[in-house]
Amino acid sequence: DTNTGDRNNISLWFQGDTLIRTVSSVNPNTIVVMHTPGQVLMNAWNTNPNVKAIIWAGMPGQETGNGLVDILSGDVNPSGKLVYTIAAAEADYGATINFSPVEPVVVAYTDKLLVDYRWFDALNRTPLYEFGFGLSYTTFTYSNLNIKGYADPGPNSDDSIVLYNITCVITNNSNRTAGAEVAQLYIGYPEVVGEPKRVLRGFDKIMLAP
Repeated sequence: DTNTGDRNNISLWFQGDTLIRTVSSVNPNTIVVMHTPGQVLMNAWNTNPNVKAIIWAGMPGQETGNGLVDILSGDVNPSGKLVYTIAAAEADYGATINFSPVEPVVVAYTDKLLVDYRWFDALNRTPLYEFGFGLSYTTFTYSNLNIKGYADPGPNSDDSIVLYNITCVITNNSNRTAGAEVAQLYIGYPEVVGEPKRVLRGFDKIMLAP
């Protein structure tokens, strides 16, 4: 791919798409493990029925192999969530790669507050995999959502102001597998204030027994 430094595209290097298609054409139980620095195009093979799982493993370290074996063997229940949105096509992203060889590169942040998932929300574009997406060996159910507002909020010990207390019940649906779920809280603003449709304001990873 003639990449001598930073990425020149968001495709898989060294004909990675061809490799995946070739392997999955003869192996009905193909698992794709991806070590990438960021988003890549996956729509050439992600819906292939022979591709049974996709593991985004980030940038590898010395324990990458051991960690992957633990997950693939079922000793560890995966619970990671995407830290960015993966689009169905490169044109769906709000920013593009700057191919200019001129240094220094001047970047115009025309997307303003509409970074990542906020861009997709603003344009009503459906991603391939959304920000915060991630599967595990179990599923979780959310119920009993309760939102309590405070008419006269006072400061906490850390000087933060509590306006609302939001609770819910998260249930691990498996009867044999413990797993961790990441609850994510988003807030929305009226359109007139010029803010994104949804903004992540909190999250917490909770380990739940079967």
